[in-house]
Amino acid sequence: MGTRLIHILLAICFPAMATAQGSYATLKLQEIGNLLQQKGNATDKCGIIPLKENHTFKSYEVRTDTSGTVIHIGTPLFARTATASAPSPIYDFVERYMLHMSLLPTHERNRYMADDKVEADLTAVAKIDSMCPFQIWNDEKGIHLTWSRKGENICRIDMPKEIQLIYGKNKIEIEEDFIKQLITTQEKETSGTKISYPSLEHVTATEDSAYYVYKGGSYVIKEMHSDTYFVKNSEQRLIPLQDAKYPSETVSNLFHSLLDGEFILNVTQHLYGNRKISYRVAQNKLHTFCTEQGCKPYIGIESIEKESIKAVVVYENSEFGYNHMLYTEISPTVINNKQGEIKSHIYCYIPTHNLKSLFQEKTKKKQ
Repeated sequence: MGTRLIHILLAICFPAMATAQGSYATLKLQEIGNLLQQKGNATDKCGIIPLKENHTFKSYEVRTDTSGTVIHIGTPLFARTATASAPSPIYDFVERYMLHMSLLPTHERNRYMADDKVEADLTAVAKIDSMCPFQIWNDEKGIHLTWSRKGENICRIDMPKEIQLIYGKNKIEIEEDFIKQLITTQEKETSGTKISYPSLEHVTATEDSAYYVYKGGSYVIKEMHSDTYFVKNSEQRLIPLQDAKYPSETVSNLFHSLLDGEFILNVTQHLYGNRKISYRVAQNKLHTFCTEQGCKPYIGIESIEKESIKAVVVYENSEFGYNHMLYTEISPTVINNKQGEIKSHIYCYIPTHNLKSLFQEKTKKKQ
Protein backbone atom coordinates (compact mmCIF):
# COMPACT_ATOMS: atom_id res chain seq x y z
CA MET A 1 0.00 0.00 0.00
CA GLY A 2 1.46 3.40 -1.03
CA THR A 3 2.37 6.05 1.53
CA ARG A 4 -0.16 8.43 -0.01
CA LEU A 5 -3.03 5.98 0.50
CA ILE A 6 -1.90 5.27 4.07
CA HIS A 7 -2.01 9.01 4.86
CA ILE A 8 -5.53 9.29 3.46
CA LEU A 9 -6.81 6.24 5.35
CA LEU A 10 -5.28 7.44 8.61
CA ALA A 11 -6.92 10.85 8.21
CA ILE A 12 -10.31 9.25 7.55
CA CYS A 13 -10.24 6.37 10.02
CA PHE A 14 -8.31 7.98 12.88
CA PRO A 15 -9.13 11.70 12.88
CA ALA A 16 -8.06 12.00 16.53
CA MET A 17 -4.44 11.48 15.42
CA ALA A 18 -4.77 14.28 12.90
CA THR A 19 -6.43 16.68 15.31
CA ALA A 20 -4.27 16.11 18.38
CA GLN A 21 -3.19 19.75 18.32
CA GLY A 22 -6.44 21.22 17.03
CA SER A 23 -9.04 20.73 14.33
CA TYR A 24 -8.49 21.14 10.59
CA ALA A 25 -10.84 22.50 7.96
CA THR A 26 -10.02 19.71 5.47
CA LEU A 27 -8.55 16.23 5.34
CA LYS A 28 -5.69 17.60 3.23
CA LEU A 29 -4.71 20.00 6.01
CA GLN A 30 -4.93 17.10 8.49
CA GLU A 31 -2.50 15.13 6.36
CA ILE A 32 -0.01 18.02 6.22
CA GLY A 33 -0.46 18.66 9.95
CA ASN A 34 0.30 15.01 10.71
CA LEU A 35 3.48 15.12 8.64
CA LEU A 36 4.65 18.29 10.39
CA GLN A 37 3.90 16.85 13.83
CA GLN A 38 5.83 13.68 13.01
CA LYS A 39 8.88 15.87 12.46
CA GLY A 40 8.36 17.78 15.72
CA ASN A 41 6.66 20.85 14.25
CA ALA A 42 3.58 22.27 16.00
CA THR A 43 0.39 23.34 14.23
CA ASP A 44 -1.48 24.71 17.26
CA LYS A 45 -0.16 28.26 16.91
CA CYS A 46 -0.82 30.88 14.25
CA GLY A 47 1.89 32.72 12.38
CA ILE A 48 5.11 31.92 10.57
CA ILE A 49 7.06 29.18 12.35
CA PRO A 50 10.64 27.99 11.62
CA LEU A 51 10.93 24.37 10.44
CA LYS A 52 12.93 22.26 12.87
CA GLU A 53 14.95 19.75 10.88
CA ASN A 54 17.08 20.20 7.77
CA HIS A 55 14.43 21.01 5.26
CA THR A 56 13.88 22.31 1.74
CA PHE A 57 12.15 25.39 3.18
CA LYS A 58 12.99 27.51 6.19
CA SER A 59 9.53 28.06 7.64
CA TYR A 60 5.81 27.39 7.40
CA GLU A 61 2.72 29.44 8.14
CA VAL A 62 -0.41 28.37 10.05
CA ARG A 63 -3.67 30.29 9.80
CA THR A 64 -6.84 29.57 11.77
CA ASP A 65 -10.39 30.89 11.78
CA THR A 66 -12.12 32.48 14.77
CA SER A 67 -12.96 29.06 16.24
CA GLY A 68 -9.33 27.91 16.12
CA THR A 69 -9.78 25.56 13.16
CA VAL A 70 -6.71 25.42 10.93
CA ILE A 71 -7.66 26.82 7.51
CA HIS A 72 -4.19 27.05 5.93
CA ILE A 73 -0.73 25.55 6.29
CA GLY A 74 1.97 26.44 3.78
CA THR A 75 5.47 27.74 3.22
CA PRO A 76 5.48 31.54 2.65
CA LEU A 77 6.34 32.29 -0.97
CA PHE A 78 4.32 35.41 -1.80
CA ALA A 79 4.40 38.93 -0.41
CA ARG A 80 1.19 39.44 1.55
CA THR A 81 0.76 42.89 0.00
CA ALA A 82 0.55 41.20 -3.42
CA THR A 83 -1.90 38.52 -2.31
CA ALA A 84 -4.10 41.10 -0.56
CA SER A 85 -4.28 43.42 -3.58
CA ALA A 86 -5.24 40.61 -6.01
CA PRO A 87 -6.73 37.70 -3.99
CA SER A 88 -6.60 34.24 -5.57
CA PRO A 89 -6.82 30.66 -4.22
CA ILE A 90 -3.69 29.95 -6.30
CA TYR A 91 -1.48 31.57 -3.63
CA ASP A 92 -2.62 29.30 -0.83
CA PHE A 93 -2.52 26.28 -3.13
CA VAL A 94 1.11 26.83 -4.15
CA GLU A 95 2.26 27.46 -0.57
CA ARG A 96 0.31 24.48 0.79
CA TYR A 97 1.24 22.09 -2.01
CA MET A 98 4.96 22.89 -1.99
CA LEU A 99 5.17 22.44 1.78
CA HIS A 100 3.26 19.17 1.52
CA MET A 101 5.55 17.83 -1.22
CA SER A 102 8.65 18.81 0.73
CA LEU A 103 7.48 16.68 3.68
CA LEU A 104 7.19 13.51 1.59
CA PRO A 105 9.89 10.97 0.59
CA THR A 106 11.16 11.59 -2.94
CA HIS A 107 9.45 8.56 -4.52
CA GLU A 108 6.11 9.43 -2.90
CA ARG A 109 6.44 13.09 -3.93
CA ASN A 110 7.08 12.10 -7.54
CA ARG A 111 4.03 9.83 -7.56
CA TYR A 112 1.88 12.52 -5.97
CA MET A 113 2.89 15.19 -8.48
CA ALA A 114 2.47 12.85 -11.42
CA ASP A 115 -1.05 11.94 -10.26
CA ASP A 116 -1.94 15.61 -9.72
CA LYS A 117 -0.28 16.66 -13.01
CA VAL A 118 1.70 19.36 -11.19
CA GLU A 119 5.15 20.21 -12.54
CA ALA A 120 7.63 21.96 -10.25
CA ASP A 121 11.23 21.71 -9.08
CA LEU A 122 11.37 22.06 -5.28
CA THR A 123 15.02 23.12 -5.43
CA ALA A 124 14.01 26.03 -7.66
CA VAL A 125 10.98 26.82 -5.48
CA ALA A 126 13.28 27.05 -2.45
CA LYS A 127 15.14 29.92 -4.17
CA ILE A 128 12.01 32.06 -4.19
CA ASP A 129 11.46 34.81 -1.66
CA SER A 130 8.60 37.25 -1.23
CA MET A 131 10.58 39.97 -3.03
CA CYS A 132 10.72 38.02 -6.30
CA PRO A 133 8.40 39.36 -9.01
CA PHE A 134 5.99 36.72 -10.28
CA GLN A 135 3.41 36.22 -13.00
CA ILE A 136 0.28 34.04 -13.11
CA TRP A 137 -1.57 33.15 -16.29
CA ASN A 138 -3.74 30.37 -17.63
CA ASP A 139 -4.45 28.79 -20.98
CA GLU A 140 -6.10 25.64 -22.30
CA LYS A 141 -3.30 23.51 -20.83
CA GLY A 142 -3.65 24.80 -17.28
CA ILE A 143 -2.43 27.45 -14.82
CA HIS A 144 1.16 28.66 -14.84
CA LEU A 145 3.39 30.69 -12.51
CA THR A 146 6.89 32.04 -13.03
CA TRP A 147 9.22 33.92 -10.68
CA SER A 148 12.17 36.03 -11.76
CA ARG A 149 15.23 37.68 -10.29
CA LYS A 150 17.27 40.33 -12.10
CA GLY A 151 15.19 39.79 -15.20
CA GLU A 152 15.77 36.03 -15.41
CA ASN A 153 13.23 33.31 -14.64
CA ILE A 154 14.30 31.26 -11.63
CA CYS A 155 11.25 29.06 -11.10
CA ARG A 156 8.13 27.82 -12.88
CA ILE A 157 5.13 25.85 -11.62
CA ASP A 158 2.46 24.35 -13.90
CA MET A 159 -0.81 22.87 -12.66
CA PRO A 160 -4.12 21.73 -14.16
CA LYS A 161 -7.36 23.66 -13.85
CA GLU A 162 -8.71 21.37 -11.17
CA ILE A 163 -10.80 23.01 -8.48
CA GLN A 164 -10.47 20.21 -5.89
CA LEU A 165 -6.69 20.22 -6.25
CA ILE A 166 -6.44 24.00 -5.98
CA TYR A 167 -8.69 24.24 -2.92
CA GLY A 168 -7.24 21.09 -1.34
CA LYS A 169 -10.72 19.67 -0.82
CA ASN A 170 -12.29 16.37 -1.78
CA LYS A 171 -15.64 16.12 -3.56
CA ILE A 172 -17.65 15.91 -0.34
CA GLU A 173 -15.89 18.90 1.25
CA ILE A 174 -16.22 21.16 -1.77
CA GLU A 175 -19.92 20.35 -2.26
CA GLU A 176 -20.62 21.07 1.41
CA ASP A 177 -18.78 24.37 1.04
CA PHE A 178 -21.03 25.30 -1.89
CA ILE A 179 -24.11 24.96 0.32
CA LYS A 180 -22.56 26.81 3.30
CA GLN A 181 -21.34 29.71 1.15
CA LEU A 182 -24.63 29.93 -0.73
CA ILE A 183 -26.54 30.13 2.57
CA THR A 184 -24.17 32.87 3.73
CA THR A 185 -24.78 34.76 0.50
CA GLN A 186 -28.51 34.39 1.06
CA GLU A 187 -28.25 36.06 4.44
CA LYS A 188 -26.29 39.05 3.18
CA GLU A 189 -28.15 42.27 2.53
CA THR A 190 -27.95 43.41 -1.08
CA SER A 191 -27.54 47.07 -1.88
CA GLY A 192 -29.58 46.86 -5.10
CA THR A 193 -26.93 48.22 -7.44
CA LYS A 194 -28.27 49.53 -10.73
CA ILE A 195 -27.78 47.19 -13.71
CA SER A 196 -26.53 48.79 -16.93
CA TYR A 197 -28.23 47.64 -20.12
CA PRO A 198 -26.68 47.62 -23.60
CA SER A 199 -27.16 50.54 -25.95
CA LEU A 200 -28.95 50.30 -29.31
CA GLU A 201 -25.72 50.09 -31.30
CA HIS A 202 -24.78 46.88 -29.48
CA VAL A 203 -28.03 44.96 -30.04
CA THR A 204 -29.66 43.40 -33.09
CA ALA A 205 -33.36 43.76 -33.91
CA THR A 206 -35.36 40.64 -34.80
CA GLU A 207 -36.94 40.46 -38.25
CA ASP A 208 -40.29 41.71 -36.96
CA SER A 209 -38.58 44.21 -34.61
CA ALA A 210 -40.53 42.73 -31.69
CA TYR A 211 -37.44 42.80 -29.53
CA TYR A 212 -33.66 43.19 -29.63
CA VAL A 213 -30.94 40.58 -29.05
CA TYR A 214 -27.72 41.26 -27.17
CA LYS A 215 -25.47 38.47 -28.39
CA GLY A 216 -23.38 36.51 -25.91
CA GLY A 217 -21.20 33.46 -26.29
CA SER A 218 -22.22 29.83 -26.58
CA TYR A 219 -21.24 26.76 -24.60
CA VAL A 220 -20.21 23.80 -26.83
CA ILE A 221 -23.48 23.88 -28.79
CA LYS A 222 -25.33 26.89 -30.20
CA GLU A 223 -28.47 26.03 -28.18
CA MET A 224 -26.58 26.76 -24.93
CA HIS A 225 -25.88 30.49 -25.03
CA SER A 226 -25.68 33.67 -22.99
CA ASP A 227 -27.85 35.88 -25.22
CA THR A 228 -30.14 38.39 -23.50
CA TYR A 229 -33.20 40.17 -24.89
CA PHE A 230 -34.56 43.72 -24.71
CA VAL A 231 -37.45 45.94 -25.78
CA LYS A 232 -37.85 49.72 -25.88
CA ASN A 233 -39.78 51.46 -23.15
CA SER A 234 -41.86 54.64 -23.52
CA GLU A 235 -38.67 56.69 -23.34
CA GLN A 236 -37.14 54.62 -26.17
CA ARG A 237 -34.61 53.09 -23.81
CA LEU A 238 -33.81 49.40 -23.74
CA ILE A 239 -35.21 47.35 -20.88
CA PRO A 240 -35.20 43.54 -20.44
CA LEU A 241 -37.88 41.57 -22.27
CA GLN A 242 -40.31 40.01 -19.77
CA ASP A 243 -43.25 38.55 -21.64
CA ALA A 244 -44.86 35.09 -21.52
CA LYS A 245 -45.39 35.40 -25.30
CA TYR A 246 -41.63 34.92 -25.60
CA PRO A 247 -40.94 32.17 -23.06
CA SER A 248 -37.42 31.13 -24.09
CA GLU A 249 -36.18 34.73 -24.28
CA THR A 250 -37.81 35.62 -20.96
CA VAL A 251 -36.33 32.56 -19.24
CA SER A 252 -32.88 33.50 -20.57
CA ASN A 253 -33.29 36.95 -19.04
CA LEU A 254 -34.53 35.40 -15.81
CA PHE A 255 -31.36 33.35 -15.35
CA HIS A 256 -29.23 36.39 -16.06
CA SER A 257 -31.09 38.08 -13.16
CA LEU A 258 -32.47 40.81 -15.42
CA LEU A 259 -36.14 40.43 -14.50
CA ASP A 260 -38.21 42.20 -11.86
CA GLY A 261 -39.96 39.84 -9.45
CA GLU A 262 -39.46 37.32 -6.69
CA PHE A 263 -38.37 34.01 -8.16
CA ILE A 264 -37.55 31.25 -5.67
CA LEU A 265 -35.68 28.12 -6.68
CA ASN A 266 -36.90 24.98 -4.92
CA VAL A 267 -33.57 23.14 -5.23
CA THR A 268 -32.59 19.51 -4.94
CA GLN A 269 -28.79 19.39 -4.89
CA HIS A 270 -27.29 16.08 -5.99
CA LEU A 271 -24.20 15.21 -3.97
CA TYR A 272 -21.36 12.73 -4.17
CA GLY A 273 -22.36 9.20 -3.13
CA ASN A 274 -25.94 9.44 -4.43
CA ARG A 275 -26.89 11.80 -1.61
CA LYS A 276 -29.34 14.68 -1.98
CA ILE A 277 -30.20 17.81 -0.05
CA SER A 278 -33.12 20.18 -0.61
CA TYR A 279 -33.38 23.90 0.08
CA ARG A 280 -34.97 27.09 -1.22
CA VAL A 281 -32.96 30.03 -2.50
CA ALA A 282 -33.79 33.22 -4.39
CA GLN A 283 -32.75 32.90 -8.02
CA ASN A 284 -30.87 36.20 -7.98
CA LYS A 285 -28.89 35.02 -4.93
CA LEU A 286 -27.75 31.87 -6.72
CA HIS A 287 -26.84 34.00 -9.73
CA THR A 288 -24.86 36.41 -7.57
CA PHE A 289 -23.08 33.60 -5.76
CA CYS A 290 -22.08 31.82 -8.99
CA THR A 291 -20.95 34.97 -10.80
CA GLU A 292 -18.92 36.06 -7.75
CA GLN A 293 -17.16 32.69 -8.02
CA GLY A 294 -16.20 33.69 -11.56
CA CYS A 295 -18.87 31.64 -13.36
CA LYS A 296 -20.66 32.71 -16.53
CA PRO A 297 -24.23 31.49 -17.14
CA TYR A 298 -25.33 29.82 -20.37
CA ILE A 299 -29.01 28.96 -20.84
CA GLY A 300 -30.57 26.31 -23.04
CA ILE A 301 -34.30 25.61 -23.48
CA GLU A 302 -35.13 21.90 -23.51
CA SER A 303 -38.87 22.18 -24.11
CA ILE A 304 -41.76 24.66 -24.07
CA GLU A 305 -45.18 23.28 -23.19
CA LYS A 306 -48.44 24.76 -22.00
CA GLU A 307 -47.81 23.90 -18.36
CA SER A 308 -44.04 24.23 -18.11
CA ILE A 309 -40.81 25.45 -19.66
CA LYS A 310 -37.81 23.20 -19.08
CA ALA A 311 -34.41 24.86 -19.16
CA VAL A 312 -30.78 24.01 -18.41
CA VAL A 313 -28.37 26.58 -16.97
CA VAL A 314 -24.62 25.96 -17.04
CA TYR A 315 -22.49 28.21 -14.83
CA GLU A 316 -19.04 27.85 -16.38
CA ASN A 317 -15.85 28.73 -14.54
CA SER A 318 -13.18 28.82 -17.24
CA GLU A 319 -10.41 29.88 -14.82
CA PHE A 320 -10.60 26.73 -12.69
CA GLY A 321 -12.16 24.34 -15.19
CA TYR A 322 -15.48 23.48 -13.55
CA ASN A 323 -19.22 24.02 -13.99
CA HIS A 324 -22.41 24.07 -11.96
CA MET A 325 -25.40 22.71 -13.87
CA LEU A 326 -28.98 23.63 -13.00
CA TYR A 327 -32.05 21.85 -14.40
CA THR A 328 -35.26 23.85 -14.00
CA GLU A 329 -38.98 23.49 -14.71
CA ILE A 330 -40.84 26.81 -14.81
CA SER A 331 -44.58 27.41 -14.92
CA PRO A 332 -45.65 30.21 -17.30
CA THR A 333 -47.80 31.46 -14.41
CA VAL A 334 -44.61 32.26 -12.49
CA ILE A 335 -43.43 34.43 -15.37
CA ASN A 336 -46.80 36.16 -15.71
CA ASN A 337 -47.11 36.82 -11.98
CA LYS A 338 -43.44 37.82 -11.66
CA GLN A 339 -43.15 35.59 -8.61
CA GLY A 340 -43.33 31.98 -7.51
CA GLU A 341 -41.31 28.81 -7.02
CA ILE A 342 -39.24 27.09 -9.68
CA LYS A 343 -38.53 23.36 -9.37
CA SER A 344 -34.76 22.86 -9.78
CA HIS A 345 -32.00 20.26 -9.61
CA ILE A 346 -28.35 21.28 -9.34
CA TYR A 347 -25.05 19.43 -9.81
CA CYS A 348 -21.95 21.29 -8.64
CA TYR A 349 -18.27 21.36 -9.58
CA ILE A 350 -18.53 19.22 -12.71
CA PRO A 351 -15.15 19.19 -14.53
CA THR A 352 -15.43 21.18 -17.76
CA HIS A 353 -14.11 18.37 -19.95
CA ASN A 354 -16.74 15.99 -18.54
CA LEU A 355 -19.62 18.36 -19.23
CA LYS A 356 -18.40 19.31 -22.70
CA SER A 357 -18.13 15.63 -23.58
CA LEU A 358 -21.73 15.13 -22.39
CA PHE A 359 -23.05 17.93 -24.63
CA GLN A 360 -21.01 16.68 -27.58
CA GLU A 361 -22.41 13.16 -27.14
CA LYS A 362 -25.97 14.51 -27.01
CA THR A 363 -25.37 16.47 -30.23
CA LYS A 364 -24.05 13.36 -32.01
CA LYS A 365 -27.09 11.34 -30.90
CA LYS A 366 -29.46 14.00 -32.27
CA GLN A 367 -27.60 14.00 -35.57
